[in-house]
Amino acid sequence: RKIPNPKLGWFAAILEILALVSIGFIVYQNYFVKSAPQIINVSRVVPFSGLPGRENMPSFAPDGKQIAFVWNGGNELDNFDVYLKLVGAGEPVRLTKNAVSFDGVFRFADV
Repeated sequence: RKIPNPKLGWFAAILEILALVSIGFIVYQNYFVKSAPQIINVSRVVPFSGLPGRENMPSFAPDGKQIAFVWNGGNELDNFDVYLKLVGAGEPVRLTKNAVSFDGVFRFADV
């Protein structure tokens, strides 16, 4: 009959305790610790113009670098004309003069 090694019993007990502590730590981290919410900045909202009057029907170019819109020139009694502006900079360029009405949707052609 063999006598079991007492060192082997202690080693097995220590391994079992380490395994239980590791499992407990993983469960605690995954289910009980709340992490701070992450704030992700996806985009920045910038007005495309600060023009007086009414601006309507904005339409971005497919590349996102220009925007077309209709504007009454700051005069509430004036009709709307089509303007084109670079996004983020520059002054709008007038594309029409004395347009009678603009009831449709203005779109850039997809090139």
